[in-house]
Amino acid sequence: MPQEGQVQLLTVEQVAEYCQLSQSTIYHWLCDGKLKHVKLGASVRIRRQDLDRFVLQRIQPKTSGSNGSGESSAL
Repeated sequence: MPQEGQVQLLTVEQVAEYCQLSQSTIYHWLCDGKLKHVKLGASVRIRRQDLDRFVLQRIQPKTSGSNGSGESSAL
């Protein structure tokens, strides 16, 4: 656990596990420029704050016509 003011760097494997996605998907996001990353020699790391920002930007707002089941309620 990083101390206050320290940057937490995650591996692609850690990000994939956290997001419950394949490492291939994470690499696609990195190559497409969707997710910021840091190259340290041959290693790739993702700052935790960049991952958190990436996830928060993709939260879908609840639509007003939704009944919670993913389907619109008909009147």
